[in-house]
Amino acid sequence: MTDSLLDHTVTQSDGRYVISLIGDSDFNTSRELLRWLTTAIDQAGGRYVVIDAGQLAAIDSSGLGILLRAYYYSQQRHVTICMVNTSGKIKRMLEVTGITELIAVG
Repeated sequence: MTDSLLDHTVTQSDGRYVISLIGDSDFNTSRELLRWLTTAIDQAGGRYVVIDAGQLAAIDSSGLGILLRAYYYSQQRHVTICMVNTSGKIKRMLEVTGITELIAVG
């Protein structure tokens, strides 16, 4: 992991671009998160982007806003995004904010 509180790894398989988030997503890491997600969406080539939240420890309102921006960006490019391995507080925040109405969360 870098000096940042948030890091990521990327894998591609079966037409899916998987971005695994590691650490804490907050205001200070939101620009990085947006860059990573838009890059993933651009490189997905009209397919799927899976956001793996299994190692995401926390997300604040800035991170939630970035997820919404990524969703709308993906819609413009005909890319489907979803989140997997969400649990606990993160899953609850996604539900309370209505993000689960836009992005499939598991």
